[in-house]
Amino acid sequence: MSEKERHHCHSKQSEESRSFTCVQDDKTSNDAVCAEARSWVGTPYHHQASMKQVGCDCLGLVRGVWRAVRGNEPEIMPAYTKEWAEVHGAESLLEAAKRHLVEIPSPLAGEGVAKRRMRDFLENSKNTPLSIVSLDSSPAGGEQVQTLARDIIAGDVLLFRMRPNAVVKHAGIYIGGGKFIHAYEHAGVVEAEFSEFWQRKLAGVFGWGEAPPS
Repeated sequence: MSEKERHHCHSKQSEESRSFTCVQDDKTSNDAVCAEARSWVGTPYHHQASMKQVGCDCLGLVRGVWRAVRGNEPEIMPAYTKEWAEVHGAESLLEAAKRHLVEIPSPLAGEGVAKRRMRDFLENSKNTPLSIVSLDSSPAGGEQVQTLARDIIAGDVLLFRMRPNAVVKHAGIYIGGGKFIHAYEHAGVVEAEFSEFWQRKLAGVFGWGEAPPS
């Protein structure tokens, strides 16, 4: 299957004991997601906002990309303070992602992340997948073995826990080549390296799946 087919069809990869749903039309393709995310770079940071080149926060960025590739937002966003996660302790952002996106199991997300690292950054194409290797000790405590996991691909939404045991509170969009786009205070929307710092904080990976019926 070609890379184009991989991004534009419903695919099951049973040979690697994993399956996921790829986007199906040009409007909601991962190419469109990445192009739209890039068009937000330079937008100033503004808490709760979601207006390109005017202001947004990390969630506002994802909301804006959603509107561009999907149309109306899937639910009304309630007002929230900068300390919403610390005050309520609820996984509101994570649960919203699970409602409207397709959760992708990844060995970089969740427990044991310190044992995992990137195998390579395939830099030649924005649609080239980022390969992940899980390093785990053998049952006998001998050599470590490598296990290839589901790739993080351009267009995936990344969620982060900024502190251990904290709720998910930050989001970005992976654009390929070991880079992602996100918004944060004092910087606005930027393209950044998906470095070890961010890998350690990764809490979830989400694909866009099929577009909902119009």
